[in-house]
Amino acid sequence: MRQWIYRPLALAVFFTLIAAPISAKPDTFEQMAAEMIKTLDADTSYDGFASTTFVARPFVIKMIHAADANTQSLEARKKRIGQLAQGIWRNWLGTRKSWELKSTCDDTLENPRPFVWVSFHDAASYGRYMKVFRPNSTAGSLAFYGAKTHYVYTRENPDRDPSIILIHETTHQLMDRFSKVPSTGYQNYAFTEGLAEYFAGHSGEGETLKLGAFNRPRRANQIRRFHTYYDGKQHICYPWHHRKMQITPDDWIFFDVPMLLTFRDITWTKAISNAMIKHFERSDYLDSKEGKRLTKGGQVYFHAAFYAYAWAFTHWLRDNYPKEYDRYAKIILNTDRGGDAEVFLEAFDIKPVRPLPDIVSLVGPNNRDVKKNMRKAVACLDQRIAILRQTPAIQEMHRKWADWMRTTFPKLDDDS
Repeated sequence: MRQWIYRPLALAVFFTLIAAPISAKPDTFEQMAAEMIKTLDADTSYDGFASTTFVARPFVIKMIHAADANTQSLEARKKRIGQLAQGIWRNWLGTRKSWELKSTCDDTLENPRPFVWVSFHDAASYGRYMKVFRPNSTAGSLAFYGAKTHYVYTRENPDRDPSIILIHETTHQLMDRFSKVPSTGYQNYAFTEGLAEYFAGHSGEGETLKLGAFNRPRRANQIRRFHTYYDGKQHICYPWHHRKMQITPDDWIFFDVPMLLTFRDITWTKAISNAMIKHFERSDYLDSKEGKRLTKGGQVYFHAAFYAYAWAFTHWLRDNYPKEYDRYAKIILNTDRGGDAEVFLEAFDIKPVRPLPDIVSLVGPNNRDVKKNMRKAVACLDQRIAILRQTPAIQEMHRKWADWMRTTFPKLDDDS
């Protein structure tokens, strides 16, 4: 009799336990990597490309190659790219710890969601892909970070160290993962690109890879060219020829400290480069070989010069103001404040001579309304730059920066 009483109770307990939700263990990196490989292999955008997909923890790498590539060369390329990926990650772990960064994904450092690289073996294959899937990319592009896919796409160039460009774009990828706002939401372009350029300078390889080395001869040469050929003490008006505010190349004010703190994103470098080029076409510089090079190169030349200055500025700040720069980086990466000039002043404990007028109310987050309010926005930027240039602490900072630039990047010889 008693067994009939307890049997239903036992069955009820059994079925209750069966029905209870079982807390699933989080996926391991190996499981997530296997799923990512399936996703990449099923992606029709790579149809027609021969490829090999492999893992270099925590990266999954789709390596596009020639259909007839031999096994030995593929293995050597896999090893080189894989070691670079692991070296970047090892370096980043120190930065992540120093700046107290947390992943925005539901993952852990022990089991991170895979980061994806798509590496093309030559210009032709990369160009074929870009023509279809990124037709409006910058001319001469060698790599980019896809803000939507969160992948890094790159191509190898036998004439340039492919590691530099790959490290640069991967820095954007890592900052996106370990930042409260995506890198497209940062409001200081010199920080966004300067930090990526800073890490791209490297020494060693594989286990000895060290990021942040001051060895970027191409960038150094770009700065020296500006110092050499735009040192005529002639005024170039910013940002349009009829404006009263002027900049003087002799004072390193193509990219002085106030200007570097004011560039919000690529929108402003494009606008200012276009304005400068138009003015150059009416200046004495047009008669010089370098002046013609600037006007012919247009935005690409000016933008490359900005990258060079952002790289140098980041090195200079990290070497001379390490605690302040760390505070600045932490605010940008760990909050939603964006990193505009106000954040820089706070991190460096600088009080402007007057409060900076609010630019965000004119252009909106991520420069959403910049075209609609361009005239007012430019006037606002003028005021912000003027206030920064009148601030004693910024003036002193710029003097030290200019002295360091002249010493570090001396003029080229006449025949250069």
